[in-house]
Amino acid sequence: MAKSRACEIAIDESTGELFVANYSTKDQTVVRYFAAVPEDQRPEHLDSAIKLGVVALRTMGTAKEVDLVERCFDSMLRDFSDKIEDALGDEGRVNKVLDEYFGDRGEVTQRINDVFGDDGQFARHLKDHFGPDGKIVKELLDPSVPGTPLAKIKDEFERQFVELRKDLAIAKKEEEMTVSTTLKGGRFEDEFEYMISEITRRYSDSLERKTEDYGAVKGSKKGDFVICLSENPDLKITFETKDKETISLPTAMADMKEAIENREAAYGVLVARDISSLPKSVGWFNEYNGNTLIMALGEGNDSDLEKELLWVGYKWARMRVLASGLKKAKGFDMKVVMDKVKEAESTLKKFSQIRTQCTNAKSAIEEIRNGIDTAHESLTGILDEIEDEIIGSSSK
Repeated sequence: MAKSRACEIAIDESTGELFVANYSTKDQTVVRYFAAVPEDQRPEHLDSAIKLGVVALRTMGTAKEVDLVERCFDSMLRDFSDKIEDALGDEGRVNKVLDEYFGDRGEVTQRINDVFGDDGQFARHLKDHFGPDGKIVKELLDPSVPGTPLAKIKDEFERQFVELRKDLAIAKKEEEMTVSTTLKGGRFEDEFEYMISEITRRYSDSLERKTEDYGAVKGSKKGDFVICLSENPDLKITFETKDKETISLPTAMADMKEAIENREAAYGVLVARDISSLPKSVGWFNEYNGNTLIMALGEGNDSDLEKELLWVGYKWARMRVLASGLKKAKGFDMKVVMDKVKEAESTLKKFSQIRTQCTNAKSAIEEIRNGIDTAHESLTGILDEIEDEIIGSSSK
């Protein structure tokens, strides 16, 4: 048998090729495998075998590196566990220190017992000051000693009882005053809202209570109620309610000017609970500046005409607003309306005079009331005619 030549391996880096010369092997696994491969396919199979061998060799190298890393981590973990056990174990340094300071015979435990124990300094201090015969109990908790906490509490209770008796007396007096009249104190706004809501429903007007709402004027709540007319929601009437002992005319006019501006209304009505609070020059009804009506709803305990008076005031304000909104409307006969307005003004004065007569002439009350009824019917009829004329003109 001829002697085998040495295997030669060369690499051409410029072409990226590997050259193998004079390669031979007697490995029977390799020989038998290639003996079974057709001769023309053996070069391709040899190339595949070399690739698989190279990949396997690389994998073996990576596995060895991983194994080395795992061994290193295992070694580190053992060292770390040993150190943790050395520090925190049952016989570790930390437990020894804790036992030295916080154990049954530890330094900190002993100091706590010295201060807070059954016979410690704190317990003795509490007994001396807060015990049955302690200084604090005798001096600070004695209600008979001025300035002590219990003495202050006692004084405050006595003061509160005095205030409570005063409050009860005031409440009883207010209740008696409320029973004596249908419109009294803080209930006036509620009663007024109830009455005017009945009127607004008749006209399908909208009603808003604004007693707690600010308006267009900064910081102002003037204008307790706002009415938006059903014919034109942009036309508004504001009502300002007053339940005071006296209201001067300059104050009333200033309040109404602010209320109209604050609620962006076209007309304003100041409604006093009692005629006695208004100046005599105002009477029951009086209009000022063509956009303000000042009126009263009652006189003392006499509330028979409250709703009738409010009805007249509401219709008057409504007529004024509708008329001002249609002055330039096409087909609007201003002369007819103004004639009716003058007639209404005359009747309104008569109505106010008769109501004043009712106040001053108690002996002729029934006769005067009949006159009021007639004037009331006449006035409301005239106002209805004016409203019909205005509405009819606006629809042309």
